[in-house]
Amino acid sequence: MSQKPNAWFEVDKAGLAALLERRGRAHAVIELLSNAWDQQVSVVEVTLRQQGRGLATLVVEDDDPNGFADLAHAYTLFADTAKRGDATVRGRFNLGEKLVLSLCDAAMVSSTKGCIEFTLDGRAHLRKRREKGSQFSGLIRLSKSDIEEVDALMKRVIPPPGVVTRYNGTILSPRHPIHEFEATLDTELADEEGRVRRTARKTIVSVYEPLSGEEATIYELGIPVVETGDRWHVDIAQKVPLNAERDNVTPAFLRKLRTLVLNEMHDRISAEDTTSAWVRDAMADPNVSDEAVTQALDLRYGTRRVVYDPSDLEANKLAVSEGYTLLPPRAYSKAEWDNIRRAEAVRPAGQVTPSNSSLMASSDGKPPIPEDQWTVGMQRSANYVRELARELIGCDITVTYHSLDAGWQAAYGNRELMFNIKRLGRAFFDGITERLDELILHELGHHYGGHLDSSYHDALCRMGARLRRIPLPTRATA
Repeated sequence: MSQKPNAWFEVDKAGLAALLERRGRAHAVIELLSNAWDQQVSVVEVTLRQQGRGLATLVVEDDDPNGFADLAHAYTLFADTAKRGDATVRGRFNLGEKLVLSLCDAAMVSSTKGCIEFTLDGRAHLRKRREKGSQFSGLIRLSKSDIEEVDALMKRVIPPPGVVTRYNGTILSPRHPIHEFEATLDTELADEEGRVRRTARKTIVSVYEPLSGEEATIYELGIPVVETGDRWHVDIAQKVPLNAERDNVTPAFLRKLRTLVLNEMHDRISAEDTTSAWVRDAMADPNVSDEAVTQALDLRYGTRRVVYDPSDLEANKLAVSEGYTLLPPRAYSKAEWDNIRRAEAVRPAGQVTPSNSSLMASSDGKPPIPEDQWTVGMQRSANYVRELARELIGCDITVTYHSLDAGWQAAYGNRELMFNIKRLGRAFFDGITERLDELILHELGHHYGGHLDSSYHDALCRMGARLRRIPLPTRATA
């Protein structure tokens, strides 16, 4: 005994309605709107009016000259549809009208191909047909709060350019993107046998400022699909790969989208954005741009910043004393640090404000300038430094001159005071000047401690006072 294939299954209307409850009944109205936008339309009208306790009349009408391509799609769940093979139209499983019908006590779908009426007794095909366009009308079970949710959702949709969309007689205001860019994103398409598969294709991504009170959301061709709480609305001009309930995307898709947006919009983010989940997520992606990483750090920490350097502890203190912001190692995840290092967005403190011990080590392998190559001024200054050291710190020290491609002028450690001629110049030592005294005091202070140690500053005070009492002839004849 043969049986028609379409008699193998039955779909429970109440069960379909329960599926919709997870997203909210208001989304049924949005499904009808998105279906209408997918047609060749210039005007779409949506009317929703409360008719009594828990009931409302819903009418969605468009002006597509061809009307419904196939009236059976109004009631056949998961029927093969051209939408499956076109990533640039909304929806995918022929669900729109069925979801609404599951909530209706009565309904009618009329088009250029004919008319179908749905009542408690079943469905019936009527002879009447429209000259153009399609209309869905129904008595739908919606509470007052459901209708308020529809009102809120309709204010959030982004009508397609050139399509006048009215809701309860009021034209929905168009929105204008603040930025658009092309990107390759995952989407869903159907092959020739109707099997839906994931694929990647180029599309246009539009970025919008959320209106007051709106949560930043991912849109699919103007329809809000997933709230993100990020900085901007992001409208994708193709099918968004959603789960079956159409209420979420995968974490991988969300991260890729966030990274694309940060790369494009990093010059518009705020300092507050830099600590948000969406920026941090993008910062951890290997495809984040160097410019985006650097901008995020500029806003969060300023341009004078260094990262904590465990190999030069004194350099960390010195950086803070010189007004740098010190980034702790745990400020970012390993993936974020990998991208920060790749972008060269911050350097270790030991490279920016190296300590004296680090500076001393930096001269390894390159000998000091031989004494027979010193100028008269260099010799006189060396004698002066040695005499001051005996007076100020009570010990004999070695004085050396170096010519190094380094950022430091002088360094003291292990009873040796090093001068870097490449930074100071030989003429610096032509006279015993106040600037030389300042440099000597600064370096000899390290005999007692680091820049942020109280012993260092106490030593500077003592040596300054002692220097003032040293007989002037001694200094003048040094």
